[in-house]
Amino acid sequence: SLLHQKSVQLHADVLTCKEDAERAAVTTTMLQLGAPAGPRPIDCMFVLDVSGSMSKFMEQGKEYVRRGALDGLGLTPGSDTNRAAIITFSDSAAVVDSGPTTFSGDAVVVQQRAQSISGGRGTKFLPPLRLAVAQFQALKRADRKKYASRRKVMIFQTDGLNADRGGKLAATARELSELDVTVVAVLVGPDAKRKGVADIVGRAGEYEALDRTDLQGPHMDGLITDVEDYDALQQNARDIAVQAFAL
Repeated sequence: SLLHQKSVQLHADVLTCKEDAERAAVTTTMLQLGAPAGPRPIDCMFVLDVSGSMSKFMEQGKEYVRRGALDGLGLTPGSDTNRAAIITFSDSAAVVDSGPTTFSGDAVVVQQRAQSISGGRGTKFLPPLRLAVAQFQALKRADRKKYASRRKVMIFQTDGLNADRGGKLAATARELSELDVTVVAVLVGPDAKRKGVADIVGRAGEYEALDRTDLQGPHMDGLITDVEDYDALQQNARDIAVQAFAL
């Protein structure tokens, strides 16, 4: 009957409204709980060896940083999603900073910083590591919630051997790991040895778990990358960065 049809339709409409309300409630709950909304944004610290041996390859070094930041992180003018910072080192270390903050997601700012890189003399690994610790500590103090929401990666590039003496490298790298920073190394040319950076590399929060007795094993894939020369470093900059971000 017509009355029965109307009753059935009304019942269906009530069920539909109930289902819509339940879906809305689930969505609201997910938002309140902070459900994942995609990959975490990245703060990447590029650490570049500018010692005397690199003096002939300065332009390739600059282009490596530029490509790694812009292509690897996908930076665009005015962006602030993924961000990059640059530290250069030789006997000492310095933040390459042409703006108000160490990390920037603005492609224009990062390109300007890469272009301003200049050379030095000796090769000491500890100064850039200590400087990186200070920079990440400052970033964490500034906004702990934002710091926890972002991935932190440091890509340490060198073409030589460390002139520092003592056991402070491992202790400093351990600090970076405790700051939730993944550290990878890129070795350029035949003089840079895996043994020299073994104490530096490690995944965020997992420094002690890494087996450093076999430096050629598959567990080191992505943590240490060897490239033939500075031309290869420049050409593979994007892939090196993307590989580091995938760890």
